[in-house]
Amino acid sequence: MPPVLSGPTVTTQWLADHLGSDELVVLDATVLVVRAASDAPAFVAGFERYLLDGHVPGAVFANLVDVFSGPGGGFSRPDAAAFGQAAASVGIRESSAVVAYDSEDGMWAARLWWLFRSYGFASIAVLDGGLRAWLTEGRETDTGIVEPGTGSIVAVPLPDGWADQADVDRVVAAGRPPAPPRRRANHVVAAR
Repeated sequence: MPPVLSGPTVTTQWLADHLGSDELVVLDATVLVVRAASDAPAFVAGFERYLLDGHVPGAVFANLVDVFSGPGGGFSRPDAAAFGQAAASVGIRESSAVVAYDSEDGMWAARLWWLFRSYGFASIAVLDGGLRAWLTEGRETDTGIVEPGTGSIVAVPLPDGWADQADVDRVVAAGRPPAPPRRRANHVVAAR
């Protein structure tokens, strides 16, 4: 039975307590931003950092640049079949509990969280503070490759899980906000 994820994040202590649990899959989603010769940013999968500098013990590398992105590049969303294959390739099963982290500021782990959620997979959390918090607390790391277990997942896109360019164009053309405001501006709830 997988450990229960009680929210969108888990603490380093929670992860340390559950490492090695059946059905827990830990994913390193590090992406590095480097400057190209033109001074434009370029994105590189952080596999080398994962491999040589270390990762949470048992963590599998999740390549957001080449595997968890659509064929158009630029971190486009993969279609359901491609996402299902990508998730299976890192050992995810329908019964898995997944914790994602990165070695940067958490945005790559958050992107992976959103991809999983947008395809109906709810049992995923982001490691609060990522690898930096793990290291700051003096927790153990490993180097080298962790081979994933056998995965199998059916990805079902949520109907409102993602907005594409056509969705944005419709909202702009309509000339009104996509949803009505929830509260009056500058009003404190329960104020008299």
